[in-house]
Amino acid sequence: MANPSLQIGNGKWAIKEDSLLGYTELGNNIAPVEIDMTRATAGTRVNPQGLVETVELLGSELVTNGDFDNGATDWTITAGATITDVATISTTGSMVYISSDTANLVNGKSYKITLTATRLTGTGLLAFTDNLGNNITGTPLLDSDGELTYYFTAQADITGFGFKRHNSGTYSWELDNISVKESTKNNLARVDYTGSTSSLLAEPQRTNLVTYSEVYGAGTFFSSTVGSTIDNTTSTSPSGDSNATQITSTGQGKIQSGALSLTQNTDYVLSFYAKNVDATLVSSRVLATGGSGGSNLTSVNYQSEISTTEWTRITHIFNTGTNTTCFVYLSSNLNIGGTLQLWGAQLEVGSYATSYIPTSGSTVTRVQDTFTKTGISDKINSEEGVLFLEASALEELSSGNRHISISNGSTSNRLYFYYTQSGKFGFASFVGGVLQGFINYNGVILNNSKIACKWKLNDYSLWVNGVEVGTDTSASVWSADTLNQFAFADPNAGSSFYGKVKQLQVFKTALTDSELAILTT
Repeated sequence: MANPSLQIGNGKWAIKEDSLLGYTELGNNIAPVEIDMTRATAGTRVNPQGLVETVELLGSELVTNGDFDNGATDWTITAGATITDVATISTTGSMVYISSDTANLVNGKSYKITLTATRLTGTGLLAFTDNLGNNITGTPLLDSDGELTYYFTAQADITGFGFKRHNSGTYSWELDNISVKESTKNNLARVDYTGSTSSLLAEPQRTNLVTYSEVYGAGTFFSSTVGSTIDNTTSTSPSGDSNATQITSTGQGKIQSGALSLTQNTDYVLSFYAKNVDATLVSSRVLATGGSGGSNLTSVNYQSEISTTEWTRITHIFNTGTNTTCFVYLSSNLNIGGTLQLWGAQLEVGSYATSYIPTSGSTVTRVQDTFTKTGISDKINSEEGVLFLEASALEELSSGNRHISISNGSTSNRLYFYYTQSGKFGFASFVGGVLQGFINYNGVILNNSKIACKWKLNDYSLWVNGVEVGTDTSASVWSADTLNQFAFADPNAGSSFYGKVKQLQVFKTALTDSELAILTT
């Protein structure tokens, strides 16, 4: 079988760190082909270790001697602060602080801060400071023990970076392993390992309406904890951090939202991660009022879905109908004395759940993923060839199409794989604006499938999972060097493909039937 001329996925994916583009690790002496990835917001994925993480690229370490192995070298300290092999901030002075002499931050850039913190005495908090002891705008207060991670975007050029006392009173903290690195999260392709194999994840724009997705209780989105006690720092969550919430029932065992004003006759998806400790009964539900009367739009007992060793993502899809007000429960009817762990709540408009969008006080939107590549006429034979992909779609459409296309940048000259209503899909081409090869297959691609689309003068065919499912023996092709780009969409960036792509290859020759059978089996 001929080697593909263009290959952007071969069961392996990576992140090309210098250009922030997705690409594949290739064999057969085929040069890597980069994918132009655009998404102006952060996105999460499941990494090879099975953890939910934000895809990011980190710059070099800005803090010198962040572990204090060299004592106070490269640090500014004031009276009341001491540095030996750790840093201690104590006494009652309001300006007591430590500041790195090397961590200078740039206006508009985002940073990741990690450290180990231990509250020694009292209840006071720490604030982020510059080298003069001034609070840094836009940063939170440090109020937790343990291995901590913070993100913020600098709102001015900042000289030095450190920590200072925030409250008056008597209290003290011990700090160690302080790290500050520039963080890039936008325009990064996400290689998702859900199910243990790597896939390039392409998703639509979605907004997490849960304003506190990882912290529950008074003052958060899930503010009501009737008949339950909660601990927000009990154990390791699906992110790998010690920030899971543990709930123990003392009666009703509830964690629920306040009244939410949702749009009528609209599909929503509630999702969250859960792990059992010793619960024998637990359910979640969405209670609706303000329409035809109070009723459960969804109510599911999920104790049989969760285990004591693994985190499970629980998902509920519901339609609001005529209701205008809803109450969302992560836990309801938890047996008295039963204990459950929760993390990563998400409520989004849509008919299926997308990857987790973290929030910490407001709704957050992840914009649409787009993938394109231009200037590749040397890798595409307009007169004959094969487009091969291994992929699964994220949704079953009620209207419209989703495309993966090869074109000259216009809809007049293009060939495309598409899936449409009810999971049906097919293969079509336009030559000079006229529909040519057209093969529609009444199959389903919501599950992972291997698909090959062959084009050649009067010889088009579509293969699915080792079987030829359709042909077109009266169809023209393009003149040489017409086709020069591909996209996970049609050429005008509409009808975007949303799914998980394991392989995408283009061959410069029209493979034989036996080769196509092998390729797609």
